[in-house]
Amino acid sequence: MQHNQEANENIFVSDLRTIVSAARDTSYRMANLMQVIQNWLIGRRIVEQEQQGNVRAGYGKHIVELASQSLTEEFGQGFSETQIRNFRKFYLTFRDLQIQQTMPAEFRSRLAVIQQTVPAESAANGISLPVQLSWSHYERLIRVLDPKARIWYMREASAQQWDYRTLKRNIDSQYYYRLAQTPEPQKQEVIDEMHRLTADYEREESTFVKNPMLVEFLGLVG
Repeated sequence: MQHNQEANENIFVSDLRTIVSAARDTSYRMANLMQVIQNWLIGRRIVEQEQQGNVRAGYGKHIVELASQSLTEEFGQGFSETQIRNFRKFYLTFRDLQIQQTMPAEFRSRLAVIQQTVPAESAANGISLPVQLSWSHYERLIRVLDPKARIWYMREASAQQWDYRTLKRNIDSQYYYRLAQTPEPQKQEVIDEMHRLTADYEREESTFVKNPMLVEFLGLVG
């Protein structure tokens, strides 16, 4: 009788842990996704505004300053001029990302009230937005100058679920080019080496509290 009760309670505790873990993981991924969508849209709106005032010298600098000041006053940290320029660069680098199809319906409906419109997306020309990647991933990706390498790193990071540090290490070590230049029979050795050198990163699961950029995004900074 006692054995059955213990087994039943073990199942109960396991179910509770699964519920909380699944909820937190989903919340984390959704917050990551919304931060990426937000930053892409801000970048696009800045570019759009610059184009409206392109006859004025220094207008782009003014727009960055205005965006940074107004967003910081309203929402706090996370909108420095450096970050705003990164948002702009993110949009210009990844303007073909299929953003609209990943937006929750409620968010998309709220965008209807602003002047900026999100264009219809073509599946043939667009790049699917990898929902697994965080803003930290994209901040590193926009510094990759080679477009082919950049897209490869983006897709590989998504498919292999690379931690940001794994992505950074692989970009810094020219992993894409090393694989491309390695004869087919030896490629697995390069892949195995990469996994060995990044194993510690991948064992540390990303959590909400470990990501200060996500805490900033959600306005939880004191």
